Amino acid sequence: MKEVDYAGELEETLERLKNYMHPDNFSLPMISDAAITVSTYGFDEDDKLVCTIPIPSVTGKIIWMNSLPQDKYVPGEDDKKGEWVVEEGWELQRKDEEGEHWVRPEHEKYGYVVPEKTCLIETREQYRARAKVESEKNISKILETAKAIREMYSACGDLVDQEVLVGVILRDVDTL
Repeated sequence: MKEVDYAGELEETLERLKNYMHPDNFSLPMISDAAITVSTYGFDEDDKLVCTIPIPSVTGKIIWMNSLPQDKYVPGEDDKKGEWVVEEGWELQRKDEEGEHWVRPEHEKYGYVVPEKTCLIETREQYRARAKVESEKNISKILETAKAIREMYSACGDLVDQEVLVGVILRDVDTL
């Protein structure tokens, strides 16, 4: 049985990446939901990675809220700890199958205009349904982008004596 030193392999990989990737982005390929890979291959050769485009989240920028945001800090009295509370002014616009749609209208505070803010309060099931729709839409965009990259290489010419292979990796996408 062969023993594998994963920590050593990870260190070697990170060391190689220093030549190609900014240190702040080292973890991106490892923690991303998806990635587009571009590789080359030739006759009797293994694939050779050209680049990886990490996609951090296939659900996009959606977040789950089960209550209005506590975005106003109220300091405590007599050296006591303060607390975060819901700012006044939120209005319920409508309730439907997606959840409760709230809005805090544009207003002035301390001489500044605070823009309108919206909030969707939903159950976990409503969020999962919304995340599934977003994931499917974004995975389609990822596949279209990979196809466009492959078409670009076909139109511009593959690399000398090698074919270009464009792939998509989906990792642990549980919203599908």
